[in-house]
Amino acid sequence: MDSFHLEDFLEQINQLNYMIDNKIKNFIKKHAQDEENNEVCGFIVEKNNTFSFLRCKNTSKYPEINFEISPFDYLNIKKNSDKIHYIYHSHPNCNNCEFSEKDKNCSEILSLTMILFCTETSEFKIFNPNNINYNFVGRYYEYGKYDCFSLILDFFLIIKSEGFCDKVNCFFGAGNLVPTFQLS
Repeated sequence: MDSFHLEDFLEQINQLNYMIDNKIKNFIKKHAQDEENNEVCGFIVEKNNTFSFLRCKNTSKYPEINFEISPFDYLNIKKNSDKIHYIYHSHPNCNNCEFSEKDKNCSEILSLTMILFCTETSEFKIFNPNNINYNFVGRYYEYGKYDCFSLILDFFLIIKSEGFCDKVNCFFGAGNLVPTFQLS
């Protein structure tokens, strides 16, 4: 496990432009070189203001063309980290440096930005999931204004405004503060 401090990490990565620096790239490249014929995978996590690269074992039946991370490994990493920032994996022996639909779905389901490294072209790609709503991240708490109830209500108002309710018949009853859903 490699690690570095928060100050270093902030210099290393520009999250607004979704750029990754050479330290992250070199770690992922090294991991891919160590297992050159298989897809490699892992996480970049934060714990106590220190960022670490955590390699995971690829548990796929077909590691040459697919990657899978054990749910137990994922839960252990999630439990022992303050935050998971990225999931990464490689595509070995492939000239196509594009995310598969499976890769994109994984990123969306976990709400994690995914980094892809293609060993043949030494190219990196980044996929940012669409389902992360940064309006709720880092929101401060104030009773009656920004409390748990207002967070949930604001969430439902946003999904209603984004047309989600059209898909599931969302009703805000007259006088009801809490939305109810009826799946069609």
